[in-house]
Amino acid sequence: MQFISRAKKYIKYHKLYYKSNIKYLKFKKLNKIGYNINCNIMLKSSHLKMLIQLIKYILKPYKRILKIRLKIFPDFGKTQKPKDIRMGRGKGEVSTRVVFCRGGIIFLELLNSKNIPIEFIEYIFYECSMKLSVNTHILTFNKYD
Repeated sequence: MQFISRAKKYIKYHKLYYKSNIKYLKFKKLNKIGYNINCNIMLKSSHLKMLIQLIKYILKPYKRILKIRLKIFPDFGKTQKPKDIRMGRGKGEVSTRVVFCRGGIIFLELLNSKNIPIEFIEYIFYECSMKLSVNTHILTFNKYD
């Protein structure tokens, strides 16, 4: 599974720098559990692929009850020149696909159609935070808030 959009497949970008502005976004009144990052970070497509595999492995018994929604897409190409090439001669090839996450953005949602205990979902997000090793926060919004 590759996260490459066809419109941006061969584009080479300049560097992006984000100011740190942390905003806690709110859902509409639905039965959702969100997961957001509290700091600015650059996530590779391999990180996102690893997170999806981990969540699918944990959610095997609850596959039809819980749905995963990834809200970010790595469409930014990070370039790198080979090691043995001298200075000059243009920009390097696109080595990885990345996404720049601002602080406070919700990048993962779990839609809880049946009432699964929140402790189990918090365990899932705890495992994700151990893999990502960044400062994260869990947002829970029920229908009756």
